[in-house]
Amino acid sequence: ILSARHVGTTEAGREGAEHRIKAAAERLQRVRQVQAESEASVQRSLGIVEGAQQLGAETAVAMKGQTEQLKDIYADVRQMETDLQKANRLLNSMARRAVTDRITACLLILIVAGIIAAVAVKILLPPPLHPPPLFP
Repeated sequence: ILSARHVGTTEAGREGAEHRIKAAAERLQRVRQVQAESEASVQRSLGIVEGAQQLGAETAVAMKGQTEQLKDIYADVRQMETDLQKANRLLNSMARRAVTDRITACLLILIVAGIIAAVAVKILLPPPLHPPPLFP
């Protein structure tokens, strides 16, 4: 035989238990929701990390190619410097030859002028009337 007080307590206990179960279910639902959001966030983070890794790999490949280009450019610049030094030496040599050729031309003109002057003097000056004796 149950007393009215016992029945009310049992019913209140049942309501309290149902309330606790409902609260626990709500908390469990909230925990699952937070867990799902966390899992989605982790998946997004993994996607970002994978994208960053792929971008890093592409950047490394591009940098390697640019490094090779820079090496080629440096080699070309060194070759140009060598070619410019050779061209400078050749120009200096040609300038020396040009100066030498001008000096030679001037000397030839002086020689020709001297020969013309000697011929002109021989023609324009009459021979002496009495040649000097060869042996006095």
